[in-house]
Parts: sequence; C-alpha cells; structure tokens
Amino acid sequence: MENLNLTAWEIKSFCEKHGMDTDSLWNEVLCRIKLSSIERALKVGKRSGADVLALLEAALAAKLFVIGSVLGFFARKLADVDFEKTALYRFFQNSHVDWRGALYDVNRQLGTKMKDGEAPLPKVCILDDSTIDKTGKRIEGVSYVHDHVGMRWVLGFKLLALAWFDGCTCRVLDTALVKEKSSLLKKIVGKFRKKRDTTSCGAKRKAEMAKDKISLAISMLKRAVRKGFIPDIVQTDSWFSCLKFIKAVRTLANGSVHFLGMIKFGTRNFECEGKLLNLSGLRRANIGNAKRCRRFNSRYIQVDCVLPGLGAVRIFISRYAGSRKWVALLTTDMTMTYVKAIETYMIRWNIEICFKEAKQILGLEKCQARDFDSQIAHIALVFMVHALLVDLKAREEYRSLGVLFEALGDQRRTALVTERLLALFEEFLRTAADSLGGIGNVSVKELLESDVFDMFKKILLGTLTDFIEKWNPPQLVEGESKAA
Repeated sequence: MENLNLTAWEIKSFCEKHGMDTDSLWNEVLCRIKLSSIERALKVGKRSGADVLALLEAALAAKLFVIGSVLGFFARKLADVDFEKTALYRFFQNSHVDWRGALYDVNRQLGTKMKDGEAPLPKVCILDDSTIDKTGKRIEGVSYVHDHVGMRWVLGFKLLALAWFDGCTCRVLDTALVKEKSSLLKKIVGKFRKKRDTTSCGAKRKAEMAKDKISLAISMLKRAVRKGFIPDIVQTDSWFSCLKFIKAVRTLANGSVHFLGMIKFGTRNFECEGKLLNLSGLRRANIGNAKRCRRFNSRYIQVDCVLPGLGAVRIFISRYAGSRKWVALLTTDMTMTYVKAIETYMIRWNIEICFKEAKQILGLEKCQARDFDSQIAHIALVFMVHALLVDLKAREEYRSLGVLFEALGDQRRTALVTERLLALFEEFLRTAADSLGGIGNVSVKELLESDVFDMFKKILLGTLTDFIEKWNPPQLVEGESKAA
C-alpha cells in the first residue's frame, strides 16, 4: 500500500499488460464488487427516469477512468447509456442517497475477499483530517479553514476521514466535511442554499459540519465497529489525543481496542509514583533510565503511569539522533515495547498516502459543484474507486508473487531430479568398478559393454518415469472430470 501510484497512464498500462481494453478492466472491477449490493446500500430507488444501477455504474466508471466531469464522461463516449447528463446531475444532488452506506458496502465486499492468510501487522483504524481547497465562494457550506501544511487560511473544507488498515492495504471507510470558526467567514456572501428533508442523509451530513471533530471522530469509530470493522488499535496524531477520545476508544468492542497516538508536551498531568507530572516533568524524573535503540538510532524513556480519568497508560518519550526535540507516544496497551510502538505507529502514514493519491490521481479537490450533496457524492465516489484501485494493485502483486513461487518450485523439482541422477551415476561407477576388478583397471569401452551398464540404463529409465508421473501428472482431456 505504501506506493499505489496508479495514474491514468498506468491504468492504461495495466490494461495492455493483460491484453484488456477499458471494457475488460471494468469487467475485472465487477468481479470484485457487486453493483447491486452498492445500489441497495444507497437506499434510494427508481421513481422515474434513469435506473439507479445504471447511474451508479456510470458514476464509478467516470472516476475510475480519471474523467474530470460529467461533461467529460459524455464527451468521451466511453459507454452507451440511455440517459442524459442531467440525470447524473440529479443523482448527485439527491439528498436521500446514502453515500456513506455505499462506501462502507464497497469496503465490506473488498474486505471479505482477502484470503491470503493472516496479516503480520495489526488491524488499525486511522483518523486524520485534510484540507480540501475550493475556488468557488458560492459553494454551499464552504468556509475558510486553516491549512497546517501551508500555515495559512484557505477557502474550502476540512475533510475528516477514517481509514482502515487490514494488515495489508489501507482504504478509507468514512468521511465527514467540517468547517472551522474564522472571522473570514463574514467575507463569504451569496452562498448557494438548498432546502432538505430533515430526515434525509444529506441533511444529516450537512448538520455534521457544525460538530466538533472529536465528537465526529468518536461517532465514526462506533459506526465502523457496528459495521464489523473492529481494529486492534486506533491511531491518531497529537490533535485527537485527548482524554474524551481515548476513553471512547477503550469502550469499543468490550474494551478490546487499544489507543496509540502522539501527545503534545503541555500542561496535561500524569500520576507517576504518587506525583502529578506533565510530560516534561516525566522526562526529567526518568532521564536516568533512558535507553538507546539501535534500530531507530534513538534514545527513549519508557514510563508506566496513570492518566487521571482513564487509568494506566504507557508513554514513550524519545529523541532521534541529530535532533534536540523530544517527542512522545502514548498507548493503552501495557505490553507494547518501544520498537513495536514505533513500527505500529508508522502505519498511520498510510492515511497520508490515501489523501495524496485521492487528490493527485482521482481529483478529490476538483469538484466545484455548488450543491453540498454533490460534494458528498464526489468524495464518496473518489474513495470507492481508490479502494478498488488498491485492491487491484494488491491482487496484481499477489499474482506476480504466485508466478515467482511457481518458478521457484520448478527450480526445486529440477534440483531433486539432478541430485537423484547424480546419486545413481555414482552408484553405477562404484558397482562397475567392483565387478570388473577396480576403477583403475576398467576402460570406458568395457564399462559400456558390461552387464552393469545395461542394468543402469533400466534403472535410469524407470526412475525418470517415476519422476515424470510424480511431478507432471497427466492433464485432463477436455470433457473429462477430476472424478473420472
């Protein structure tokens, strides 16, 4: 998952490699998911006009083949459809469509098809947010949000995302758009407004914009567990590492889910040996117990203490070579070692890769529709296609690995045959030497004309026949069954 890098050109290369055109690639996708299941998850049926299943198929195909807009999809004529582009616009603007449920359904279908054994890494839920830049000031719900990368306020949304790492691949399960409080909001006038049924999915998604990110994150985690995505660990950056969130994590799945995240050096106190100390105080009090980790070239301090209001936690305070800055990781898993904590926390980088790929490859920020429902539909479709591409990439690598194992198996079988033949030849020489008066007294001609050589040829032919029958069983003739 670390490098998906499936650009439009590489999708084309994938098709050429397997002798497929766009129709064949689409059929390959349909082998992984059932569109009828996603249609049911959308919770909206056909009342009039175009069929919902046909609209869903066109919407996914437009994103899969990296087509920027509905107009572009119809201009390229990639598919014969019996509806106009306005039908797709109405589909995206329908506030009753449950895009969240559809995204979960895609991930559920892909998740149930991973049959390659137990993954060596834990199952992890990762929470993070990302800035979604927009250029239209009339987009419904748009506001000025703080971009922590560029350290500036930009027009757009904050996208809160919950990603699922199954030990092998990383896919986005759930998303929410939020806005931030800013005095710059007063400068935005004339925004698009739309009346919605208060019970509709679109109205509920719009109401989420006013909620704080911690409450939204907790709701996302509980929803994921109800849907069957139960992680071993929940990971966040330091922004989400508050008492309210950590307590909510520990209540998931009867307390079987642990928390692992960065924490800031601040005024938060921990109870250690009867004293209340902040992170700086913990570091100073335990600096004499600092250890060196050769693997990560760092010094670290391991402290077991109590977080008031929660319970026992383990904190790793570390500093890497060449840096004067100390950083801290907190986990509720009291059996976790420093090396394991660093290795596990590295998984969190996968969600950053998801954001990068969704923006650069699939055009996550490109939707300029004024309707908020269209923005939600666009984001859901982008992450559905991203999940499909991740699955395609993973399965392609597994197929290549299978070919490698086949080649290694052939080499091993060849080596076994060679070893057996060499052993037989050596045995022949020893037998011939003994029967004809010793190896020093026997010529090549005498060996070839001897009874021992005739016996060797019979043994050799019988041995080869045994090997052929063992390693290369006869292929079934067309029409015969294995039982026959």
